[in-house]
Amino acid sequence: MAKQIKQMEMEALRRTFEGVRDLVLFTASGIDSQTDNQMRLGLRKKNIRLQVVKNSLARRVFDEMGMKLDGVWEGPTIVAWGAESLAELSKELDALAKKNKKTRSQGGGQRRSED
Repeated sequence: MAKQIKQMEMEALRRTFEGVRDLVLFTASGIDSQTDNQMRLGLRKKNIRLQVVKNSLARRVFDEMGMKLDGVWEGPTIVAWGAESLAELSKELDALAKKNKKTRSQGGGQRRSED
């Protein structure tokens, strides 16, 4: 991937996750498009957003944001964010994993307060 394209993608990630405080990383390999769509719609109703990310670029962006997420960047990674708290976000994704055995949590993080 060209350096300029990587920089553009990293800037897009920075804008997307600029105000995000809590997030969970998970993988969902082998899910068909209908299941993926239903999963996303169900989570969106609970104000939870999902984005598939390129691991190397996302790791750099989250490191810059002060979210050290070591050892979780393996395989296809989806970032989930947007619930009221990290606990609520984790609870929703755990319930999703129980319904669909093809999803698996990789880890989570919380941005340190900038006060």
